[in-house]
Amino acid sequence: MIFICSFYGYLLPLITPILIMAFAIQYWVDKLNLSRNYSSPVDMGYHLTEFTWKAFEMSLLLFVLGHLIWGNYFYEKL
Repeated sequence: MIFICSFYGYLLPLITPILIMAFAIQYWVDKLNLSRNYSSPVDMGYHLTEFTWKAFEMSLLLFVLGHLIWGNYFYEKL
């Protein structure tokens, strides 16, 4: 969201305060919706936490592999 403000702020300086207010309102609306309407009363347990950690670790590995593969592909021509 900060990148949107930074990118369009140069073109139209009035948009920066408008976007800051819109992002603040959207933050509080999302926060209230998540805490009141969409919170889960069911305990997901230990397995969901373990799955999330493994997914984070796998995403780091995939990022490194993608960097190695595509980095060599694009920069070997230089």
